[in-house]
Amino acid sequence: MLNPLVSCSVYAFEMLIIYVFFSRISERKATVLKTFLIGILLFEAGSGINLLFQNNLWINTAVSIAIRFLFCVLCFDVEPVLAACYSVVLVVLNFALELIAVFVISAITGTETIDYNCNLALLILECSTSKILFFVTCLVMSHIIKPHSGFSKYQLSLFFFPLCSALCLMIFWFICTRDSVTYDIQLLLSVASVIIFGSTVLLFITYQHQIDAES
Repeated sequence: MLNPLVSCSVYAFEMLIIYVFFSRISERKATVLKTFLIGILLFEAGSGINLLFQNNLWINTAVSIAIRFLFCVLCFDVEPVLAACYSVVLVVLNFALELIAVFVISAITGTETIDYNCNLALLILECSTSKILFFVTCLVMSHIIKPHSGFSKYQLSLFFFPLCSALCLMIFWFICTRDSVTYDIQLLLSVASVIIFGSTVLLFITYQHQIDAES
């Protein structure tokens, strides 16, 4: 069964990623605080529905598209048709990157693709790795949609940070799958992966707000 704490955390981090994406391609309709509050309410409601229906694929997909659409139209200046298109694309990308993270890391470490379902530490690592890959993809996609959205103002070295973070998480996963590693060490590495992921996203949010304030 899906861990409630992990589910709530994953949806909260997804909200941060979606916030970064939409804030880079459009203007906010509300303050940062109000936008975050609306986002948290929508995404945690999605987490609750996901838990209620035990991670049903079709329900989870439909709800994920709906909450992204509502978040976009309520908080950002985006046409409803475009908001719907972005929402579908973001959900598909998120799902695809989750699969890629599981299969690639399983192939590298020689573990089964379902191992993380039986191990909380590996589950947290899988979520952190797939979300940071999703974050990098959203940054690239936002630049493609709106090349002059402040991307050029970032230092190039800044974009190595999420890539290096993703590499670190894969190394953590590799370490955790070794027989000599205790479960306590696995948990510590999984917590570290969450901290690395969260700091990566917050770094870009802070930098984006600084650019907006200077422009």
